[in-house]
Amino acid sequence: IAYDERLNESRIKGYLIDASELWEIYLENLLRSNFPDWNVMGQYEIDFYDKTTFFGRKLMPDLILQKADKVAVVDAKFKTMQGRRQDVDLSDLRQIHTYAGFFSKENALVVAGLIYPCEGKHSEKWEADICSRTLNETKFVIDGINVEKIQTGNPANAFECLVEEEKVFI
Repeated sequence: IAYDERLNESRIKGYLIDASELWEIYLENLLRSNFPDWNVMGQYEIDFYDKTTFFGRKLMPDLILQKADKVAVVDAKFKTMQGRRQDVDLSDLRQIHTYAGFFSKENALVVAGLIYPCEGKHSEKWEADICSRTLNETKFVIDGINVEKIQTGNPANAFECLVEEEKVFI
């Protein structure tokens, strides 16, 4: 904070960082480096309905992984995830299932899911067959990278903890 006596005002200088966007970029690079056989694309644009209609829109799933005719569609969520029902917004479920419906028409959609920074270990599987009669082989997953140790542990070990949690996630 700096006070300017001439103008009789205080000024604050700083930078705003979009943590959600950084989370998406981080996941894109993590997946790309660990799945070299898959084409990993971030912020993939979909023309959803004809754009000449008043309801036409561009949708942008955060991450698409493609290998031959197989596709995975993932949306990165920078929200608290502790494995509780209230952690998953209904609007997020609708969003990822819209993407799943789109990609299932032209490709062999193998998975659709949401990825969060997680707290704690989850003791149950966070996956299910997708709720659709047309997507019989598709899995819906909620997954993430456990960041609890990084937030609460020794800062000197934070990088090592992150690397271990990335391995668990992959």
